[in-house]
Amino acid sequence: MLSKRFDDLSFVIGLFFSIVGIILLLTHFFGPDDSVAGVRLNLVSGAVMTVFGFLMLVVWGSSKEDGPRGH
Repeated sequence: MLSKRFDDLSFVIGLFFSIVGIILLLTHFFGPDDSVAGVRLNLVSGAVMTVFGFLMLVVWGSSKEDGPRGH
């Protein structure tokens, strides 16, 4: 049986994007210096994914305060 946290998809999506974004940011800072046309893809994509993941976690946290939806 799954925990109550995993019942809401916004928590799972937020957690996934946050973890992958942080991995990409760490790859940018500690990995090889790869850039395409002067754009550092690990930095840009990692930052966007991390911000999106944190926003999803904020949405999940605010929905927990409102109570169950649709009941």
